[in-house]
Amino acid sequence: MWSRGVIAALAVVVVLLPIIGLKLIGDDPEEVATTGTVTLTSGHRLLFLTARHVATMPLDSNGMATVAELECDRVYAAAGTGLCLRKASAVAWSATLLDRNLGPQGAYPVDGTPSLAQLSPSGRMAAWTSFVTGTSYARNPATQTTVLDTKGGAVSYPVEYAATIEGRPVKAKPSERQVWGVTFADDNRFYATLLVDGERWLVAGDIGQRTLRAIARNVALPSLSPDGTRIAFLRATDDDPGKGWRLCVLRLDNRRVIAMADSRSIEDQAIWLDDRTLAYTARSDNGSPSIWTVPANGGGRPSLLRDNAESPAVL
Repeated sequence: MWSRGVIAALAVVVVLLPIIGLKLIGDDPEEVATTGTVTLTSGHRLLFLTARHVATMPLDSNGMATVAELECDRVYAAAGTGLCLRKASAVAWSATLLDRNLGPQGAYPVDGTPSLAQLSPSGRMAAWTSFVTGTSYARNPATQTTVLDTKGGAVSYPVEYAATIEGRPVKAKPSERQVWGVTFADDNRFYATLLVDGERWLVAGDIGQRTLRAIARNVALPSLSPDGTRIAFLRATDDDPGKGWRLCVLRLDNRRVIAMADSRSIEDQAIWLDDRTLAYTARSDNGSPSIWTVPANGGGRPSLLRDNAESPAVL
């Protein structure tokens, strides 16, 4: 599907880039004013995007946010390291590593339109997913997911890992598979979605061994809880993505699934604010994003955390 040698050679070449803006073709978000200095230092704060600008707010600030000049299409941070997916030129995209002051530390080429960004808890391992064709997980797009060791520069592609489902090797070629939605347990282990033969599987990945092991069916965009015991994910209604996605939580010990209180169709990788609360982006009928929260036990009701905002991450 891809030439590993060519892509890897490009990816390991670190190119320092100026901080530049990002706009999707045909998308014109409203203007926002820069209000101060944003840092990625750890604390009880939320990192997010507002009209593509990187912003932060204390989780108990009643909406008071600091907005930076830096623009991204997707952003994530962990342990003082940031990952910004953005336009590198008129025709190319990049995954740019950031220091705690949002300074660019290196950029790696991204094929297609960026969609998801993740870092391991230590900030060492980075992963991003892009749409090579299509723009929605509901319509069997072609995606590419890249995993990068930011210290050594080693790059791998989970779609090429040896995969097993119910103990049997997956015989489909890498070009006949899709992998997306990485969520890290540590610097070696992760979870993701594997699409093969029309079925979506939650898989446990091992970077060192280059393996994927299927755990459960009908799981998309997983997100591991801070205590490592549960996976927040999207479940296709009636196993048909065309009918929408329901935010759910899977217990890893007994495979019990609980549907969350938000019955809207969500198409975003949720995050855990803590072991009890999920946050995620929902869009209005006109496409405007907002960040919502919901209890992770299936109770309560959805609550608006931030309007005109998307791509949340906890600092």
